[in-house]
Amino acid sequence: MKQVGKIISIDGEYATLLVAKTSMCGENCGSCKGGCKPGSQKVIARFDDGQSGEVGDMAVLEMEDKRVLLMAALLYLLPLVAMFFAYFIAYFVSHSEPISILSALISTFLVFFSAKLVDKILKNNKKYEIRITKVLH
Repeated sequence: MKQVGKIISIDGEYATLLVAKTSMCGENCGSCKGGCKPGSQKVIARFDDGQSGEVGDMAVLEMEDKRVLLMAALLYLLPLVAMFFAYFIAYFVSHSEPISILSALISTFLVFFSAKLVDKILKNNKKYEIRITKVLH
């Protein structure tokens, strides 16, 4: 995954950048009735070896695609799978629709918040860091 952002602050080998959020509709907002508003978000990234920049510079950010996909699966797919799995197990055991629905909701929230915890832990792992690979002066 590559993206370009503007450096807004620098702290040692890390920089905070302002990155434009991308939308699912391809940024053609004039023809879209979805109501989303394009915006920006702050991202903290580490300078690659030999790279340095100044506040106001544009920089290319990178993270391995497989790591981005792994994090997306962890945060989005795993809770969904847990919901269906819990629903069918509870229905098989209890034969009660309300109990199955309640079990599905509880498992979804538990797995989602567990995934968020893992996400916070992985943020400190260098393998999952966003890197600044090129500074555009």
